[in-house]
Amino acid sequence: MKLYSHLRVYEVGDQHLLLNTGGHTADMTAAFGINEPAAWLLRRMEGKEFEVEDLVEWLCGEYEVDAETAKEDVEALLKVLREHSLL
Repeated sequence: MKLYSHLRVYEVGDQHLLLNTGGHTADMTAAFGINEPAAWLLRRMEGKEFEVEDLVEWLCGEYEVDAETAKEDVEALLKVLREHSLL
């Protein structure tokens, strides 16, 4: 799978936002507040094909998290992205 190509992660102060930047302006109705690990992971996903297992491996390699917890978090993130047609 692959992320929608117009998604961008922005930092605003200490907050991370995921925005759909397709077209001439950002669609603020599709803005999502995300945590730092999700922001890191989404940046890593940009422009790449990936599978759930890749995302779990990336998270476990970067953060102190076990594979089961990482998989649950990855699946929750992917569910939101699918619901909003961002994959």
